[in-house]
Amino acid sequence: MKKITTVTIASAVMLMLIGCGETTGESASLELSTTAIGAEESTGIDNSSDTESGSEEAGADSSLAGETYEASEDAEQETNSELTSDQFNYKGNTISILDSNDRILSNLGAFNTELTVTSDIQSMYVYGEAEITYNAMKKDGKEYPYILDIETDTVSTSRGIKVGSSKDDVLNAYEEAEEGKDGMISCSFDGFDIMFITENDKVVAINYKNLATASDFDDMD
Repeated sequence: MKKITTVTIASAVMLMLIGCGETTGESASLELSTTAIGAEESTGIDNSSDTESGSEEAGADSSLAGETYEASEDAEQETNSELTSDQFNYKGNTISILDSNDRILSNLGAFNTELTVTSDIQSMYVYGEAEITYNAMKKDGKEYPYILDIETDTVSTSRGIKVGSSKDDVLNAYEEAEEGKDGMISCSFDGFDIMFITENDKVVAINYKNLATASDFDDMD
């Protein structure tokens, strides 16, 4: 029997090298209908004339801009506070390792077919240039959510921790945190774990692990 350990993108590369998997470009079972998400914003500022009234208008515009910036920050913090500990936002969608496999794949959107790998026992869906890796275990052709690995500073946990946060930030945000060896900080919750991988006291990766799947696939020949 052997224990399943946290899967990183390095194991995806190993799978390709040893020939135990195939890319999703060759696997009809991994086809998904996805929609690219994008948004563009533009802001224009008119310069007022060099008069006293123009200066007052410029000052008002500056004050309004400051208020708008603060409101945006407050809105982002409010959004994070509404998330549960198992959730994070990615490209406007809420992702949870406790969701079904289909829902996770749908909310994550289009994956990188060149980096995504599948085998008889697992699938590793890679998003962007390994910004997020979603690992699902397989049994009788069905996939089960196992690990979500985050390696980008554009995604934060529900408590505001992201890649680049300090070890102290993690310990202050998570009273459940337990420090382990090799820069690992783990937090246990009902049904899932969060693992913060650190180097030089900085977070370099965040893993969400589904404990039900881990238990089911813990012992494998």
